[in-house]
Amino acid sequence: MNLRILAVAAIAAISAIGIVCIIYIIAFGTARSTDPAIWGQFGDYFGGVLNPLFALAAFLSALWSISLQQRESRAASKQLAAQTEIARKELEAFSSERLGEEFLHVIRDIDQRLSALLLEVISPPNASQAITISQMVAEADRIEMQGGSSPAFTQFLHYANSPGSVVEAPVREIKYLVNKLQEFLEHYSKYKAKGFAPVLIYYADKAYQLMNMLEAIGGMPPKTREFFATISDPHG
Repeated sequence: MNLRILAVAAIAAISAIGIVCIIYIIAFGTARSTDPAIWGQFGDYFGGVLNPLFALAAFLSALWSISLQQRESRAASKQLAAQTEIARKELEAFSSERLGEEFLHVIRDIDQRLSALLLEVISPPNASQAITISQMVAEADRIEMQGGSSPAFTQFLHYANSPGSVVEAPVREIKYLVNKLQEFLEHYSKYKAKGFAPVLIYYADKAYQLMNMLEAIGGMPPKTREFFATISDPHG
C-alpha cells in the first residue's frame, strides 16, 4: 500500500470524526458538562456512529487488499508461466542444437571413412597403374549412362563378391557405412520436421553417387537408392 492511499485513508478517518463532532455540537451545543453520565452518553454516541463506519471501512479495505493480492498473484503466475515457457524453449533449442551437432559429427565421421575407403588401391602391387575404388565408382556411372561393358569393372565385381579378397573387405565396409548413413539421416528426418540442412544434402548426394557401383556389386537394400535420391539435391 503506497503513501497516497494511506494519506487518503487518514484524511477520510479524520473527516468522519470531525463530521460526527460537528453534528453533536449542532445538536447539543458546546456547553461543558461535569456529569459523568453525559460523557458516557457522548462516548456511546461516538462509538455508535464511528465504530460501524470504521468497521465498514476496514471490511472494504480487506476486500480491496484481497482483490489486489489476487491481481498480483495472477500477474505473478502469468509472468512465471511466461518465464517457464521461455526457459523451456531455450532448453529445447539448446537440446536441438546439441543433438544436431552430434548427428553432424557422426555423419562427418562416416563421410571421412567412406572417402578413405574410396581411395584405397585395389590393383595388384605390380600393376602399371594404380586403380582405386573411386575409379570403379566412376566406371559404374559411365556404364550406367553410356552402356557397354568394362573388363576392369567386371573383374572388380568378381573380387568384390569374393570373400577374403583385398577388394571385398573395403567394399563390405562401404556398404556398411552407406547403410549407417541412411540410418542416421532417417533418424534426423524424424527429429527435424523442417527438412535437411544443406550440408546433409551434400553428404547424401555423395552417398547417392555410389549407388551404381554398389547395386552392381549387389547386396544393397532395395530402397537405399530411393532414400538417397529423395534427399540428394540434384536427384530429389
